[in-house]
Amino acid sequence: MSLLRHLVLITVLSCLIAGGIMPRQASAQNAGKKPLHLDICVTEGKGQLLKYKKYLEDTYQVRCSVVGPEEMKDKKDKKNVETPFVGLDALADADVILSNLYRTSPTPEHLAILKKAFLSKPVVGMRKAHHGFQNWLDVSKEVFGVNYRGHYFGKDVTIEIVDKHKDHPLLAGVKPFLPGGGLYQHTEVAPDVEVLMVGGPAGKDKMPQMWSRIVKDRNNQRTLYTRYDPNDLDKNPPIRDMVTRAIIWAAHREEKSLQK
Repeated sequence: MSLLRHLVLITVLSCLIAGGIMPRQASAQNAGKKPLHLDICVTEGKGQLLKYKKYLEDTYQVRCSVVGPEEMKDKKDKKNVETPFVGLDALADADVILSNLYRTSPTPEHLAILKKAFLSKPVVGMRKAHHGFQNWLDVSKEVFGVNYRGHYFGKDVTIEIVDKHKDHPLLAGVKPFLPGGGLYQHTEVAPDVEVLMVGGPAGKDKMPQMWSRIVKDRNNQRTLYTRYDPNDLDKNPPIRDMVTRAIIWAAHREEKSLQK
């Protein structure tokens, strides 16, 4: 009987190891290696962001999807015409959203899907993201925590890193330069916004041009906005690396765990 009990015990343990314990351990080990799903929402700079998509997928364990308005045959005044979006299904399991949408007008049904995603998932916005919707103008306040007020133009406009953030890990290697098209005016900055870069005309108060935000009442949703745009990703590797770090930070992931 003793031998029989031993045989039964060994059999049971073997089943547990094969069917329960080992898979859970393997799952825990692989959790950190799970590919990051990035959803790129884009109208402006699509070509550059597709290049960036290839860079990410070649360099990191990142899977990218692309979302945007359906192509219109008549593009006249398209910014004020309700347009269906394509690729929205990918938003459901996206880990992070990277947006450079510009004054789009999604159909009400599709806008509801986009709002739900933008107000719950991590979001990294480039240049035009905070005025990406004609029928959701408060996206700048609700998602990014500022009021977008328009442009700063002129030769005396400058951009710089906030002194206390000179050594911020997201800004490693970044040397600020004035992006094409000038800078933006941002007011009514929310208390949970951490301003990283500022800019504006000489002799006037500098306004935020890059910042991070953690929204506690939305399950600590992380968002980041940068005035730099998709053109800068292609031309300036430090800006490309900064945006990559921002995406990884927003997703609560570590760069090492995503490197190939």
